[in-house]
Amino acid sequence: MAGGTAIHQEKDSLRYSQDIDLFHESDEAVTKSFKKDKKILLENGYRVKELITEPSFYRALVQKGKDSLKLEWVRDTAFRFFPVLEDPELGFRLHPIDLAVNKCLTLANRTEVRDLLDILVLHEKTTPRASRKSQKRNSKISAFRRSSSARLAFQ
Repeated sequence: MAGGTAIHQEKDSLRYSQDIDLFHESDEAVTKSFKKDKKILLENGYRVKELITEPSFYRALVQKGKDSLKLEWVRDTAFRFFPVLEDPELGFRLHPIDLAVNKCLTLANRTEVRDLLDILVLHEKTTPRASRKSQKRNSKISAFRRSSSARLAFQ
């Protein structure tokens, strides 16, 4: 698991991800995972509308009743600075430093406010504790986090 879902998995997060990103290390793994997941979803009564189908990227809208969710299966680099972390809610997710590297690369290729917010949240999560304590007095994101309207602005 990577992207906004992994960055904002806490219940009091500033925003909720618009999709779930499932990263894999090769085109073959992306295709295999997509086909297997699609089969399981269909067998369990979900509708799967394929939006993009490329060897290294699949996007689908998964629906059941009135609920829907966008899922993306993506090829990503096999290189990581830190090992993938086991997570009780997400299964496996990228380490916060690797999430930050990916988000910086994303910011280099698109200009979305949500990506800037993600970088600020990752900075807060990954800055060493001693440094955070001295920064907390002046932390604009802490004030922003307390604002209930801020949560609505980034959904």
